[in-house]
Parts: sequence; structure tokens; C-alpha cells
Amino acid sequence: MRDREEIKRYKEKLLGILSRAYKRTEIIKCIPQRLEITCNLYPGICIVTVIESEIDLKYIYAGSPVGIIINSEIYPYPDLLQEIYRCTGDIRSAVEAGPQGVKAYLYGNDLLVASVEKIYRPFRRGDIVGIIDPSDKRVIGVGRALLDPREILRAKAMGRDTEAAVENIFDLGWFLRVLKPVAEEY
Repeated sequence: MRDREEIKRYKEKLLGILSRAYKRTEIIKCIPQRLEITCNLYPGICIVTVIESEIDLKYIYAGSPVGIIINSEIYPYPDLLQEIYRCTGDIRSAVEAGPQGVKAYLYGNDLLVASVEKIYRPFRRGDIVGIIDPSDKRVIGVGRALLDPREILRAKAMGRDTEAAVENIFDLGWFLRVLKPVAEEY
């Protein structure tokens, strides 16, 4: 287990990312307090998980991931975004992808302008956003907005469909694509 100060720093960074769309008071009740960091799954990758079940957070349980650390940068895990959307009753800083976009995103590709079906504001270029599958409204990944909402709509109107709207940072297909080949080596 990592040192408490390191966990506290990462938790603050995670709150900072989420506070771009939500007030801290709105989300603090949605985020588990007791976390641990597990590393060495893959070079440069660590997972932040909940240590134990917390009564107030029915959908967050022991061992559930809440963040992923990639090359020392923390990002919210899709399950945490899903919990925040449920807990607050409000989806913010997210993009809903069309079926083709969902498939491409789960294979590690960026989300193209053509695949953006719905925009949940607020976010700006460079912000971290959730990627939502419209079939079940689940968060399938986390990305960095390459365009702000206005730029996405403008690009759609101008037919720039192949321009990337969101850079893929992490998606739920990652473990199958990356860790499965590593495990097969052993």
C-alpha cells in the first residue's frame, strides 16, 4: 500500500478534475474516503480503489476502482463518473457517443466528431470528460476534450466528421487489449 500523503495528493487531484464541472459540496458525498493505490499491473499504470465498503455509497464497494494513474497523472475511473452522475442526479462534462463511436472508443481510438450524439456541458478544450454509451447510459471511458462543445457543433456543421473531438485516455476495453497479451506471455 502506498503512503497516505501520496493517496491524499491523488485524491485532491481527482477532486480538482471533477470540480471543473461540479461544486465540491455536490460531489464530496459521492467519493469514497478510504482509498488505496495498487501498482505494477502494467508499467506506468496504477489503480486507485476503495479499501472497504461505505454504507452511504451503495454502488461503491471494496476493491472498486475510482481512479487510474497513468504515468503519474490521475484520471477518474469510468465507475466513479457513473457513481457521480447517479449520486448527483446530473451528467456533466461528458459526451454521448453513437454506436460506431462506442465500438471504436472501446478499441482504443479517439472519439470523432461524427460519433458525438449528445454533449453534456460544461467542459472546455483540455478538460477530462466521460464517454457515455447511449444504449445503457453507462460510462465506457474517460478522455480529454480536444474541442469545446461549440467547436464540436461547428465541426459537425462544417462536415469535419473525421476530426477527433475527444482523445482516448482510458476505456473499459483497455484491460483486454493491453493486459491480456501481457498475461499470455507468462
